[in-house]
Amino acid sequence: MIRVLCTDVDGTMTDNELHLSAQGELFKSFNARDGWALKSLLPDAGIEAAVVTGRQSDIVRKRCEELGVRRVFLGRNDKEAVLRELAASIGCEMDNVAYIGDDLNDVEALAAAGVSGCPSDAIDQAKQHATYICHLKGGQGALREFAEWAIARNDCEREHASADDVRKRAGREEAGPQAAEAFAAWAFRELEGARVVALATCGNDSTPSVRSVSALFDGRTMQFQTNSRSAKAIEVAGNPHVAVSFDKFQLKGVCRPLGHPFSQKAASFAYDFEQAFPKAFAEYSHLEDEMAFEVEFTQVASWGAPEHPDMFAECDLAAQTLVLTSKTEA
Repeated sequence: MIRVLCTDVDGTMTDNELHLSAQGELFKSFNARDGWALKSLLPDAGIEAAVVTGRQSDIVRKRCEELGVRRVFLGRNDKEAVLRELAASIGCEMDNVAYIGDDLNDVEALAAAGVSGCPSDAIDQAKQHATYICHLKGGQGALREFAEWAIARNDCEREHASADDVRKRAGREEAGPQAAEAFAAWAFRELEGARVVALATCGNDSTPSVRSVSALFDGRTMQFQTNSRSAKAIEVAGNPHVAVSFDKFQLKGVCRPLGHPFSQKAASFAYDFEQAFPKAFAEYSHLEDEMAFEVEFTQVASWGAPEHPDMFAECDLAAQTLVLTSKTEA
């Protein structure tokens, strides 16, 4: 289980460009969605955020203050040592530490972390040690993508916790079918705008596998496409139970194939997918091995809801039950 996620700055939180004014002032630009991951998504999911950079940077210090990141390491090129310090201070093993970086000075940390990631434009040496290679570039949402992947990975691992252990957690209360339906309706309205989500599957070895997919939400189902020979498709064939993470939402469901995107069964999917993702549709949907899939959700959960902003809400869609857990106990 990931306890702390640490990120590099230049090339990961930023696009690797440094801007100097005529007066010699240094400027950096940061991605707002990456910032939200550090400020809200990770803490709400029980994962502590940390930042490390080899530079002494007032800009980075100020940005971290804005985001509420307390564990900030400036002027530290010994990034593996920083990760070990983090693990010791939190009281966890290196297996519980996640790290994302993009360059040569990140390689040792990437290799030492329990799980690791890098932006799509990272150097090859970094990619060789990454557990997860993002689809997005540094400074353009890669950190947010990696954070969502880490949260989905934890969700998949929690799936194997015993039901008895879950029920024994303190600070829980149950709401009736009416509250459950209201929460589900709100959640899926919020999810209508989701486009790229983290999809977690577990193969026969029960090891979580997570990747980002371009998704279409339709009511309480989600559709996506991938190559039918990909590891993801093979895992779904062996175990159709999947988990999905987007922003503050965590979902579970059953995945089934619809057929080729151009098949009659997937006709409505092909039309909607072309409208939402014209580039991906043109490049991949016509390929012979491409396959459309549909996930029918069985559970939706969220940190906070209109009626319960300070609770973690878990809704079983079939049983129409809603379990609320205080954030301090979740």
